[in-house]
Amino acid sequence: MVMTLAKRLAEMGFGLVATGGTARVLERHGMTVEVIHKVGAGYRPNVVDLMKRGEIALVFNTPEDGRARKDSALIRRTAVAQQIPYYLTVDGIQAAIGAIEALLKEEQGATSLQEYHRG
Repeated sequence: MVMTLAKRLAEMGFGLVATGGTARVLERHGMTVEVIHKVGAGYRPNVVDLMKRGEIALVFNTPEDGRARKDSALIRRTAVAQQIPYYLTVDGIQAAIGAIEALLKEEQGATSLQEYHRG
């Protein structure tokens, strides 16, 4: 699932940034990925650095372990402070990517409630 979502982003022209394990999986599937350090590893650059420099447009973060959850809190705070959309769940990520695809296809438009409920 995550692989499919990453491919959709890459196909829309987004660059992908990931930490080691995720980057290796994406690269094995033929995607180009910028590898960065985990926030808590103490090395730079990490995603917080890139967000503060304006190099990140969207954050998709699915933390799994305790250290990742601590990193996630800092990433989330930085995303909010920098006004960067932040998604924590696969469902949220899917919805965001679908919305971006629709915008790029210029499928946006207004539909009245009456149009939804015509019988």
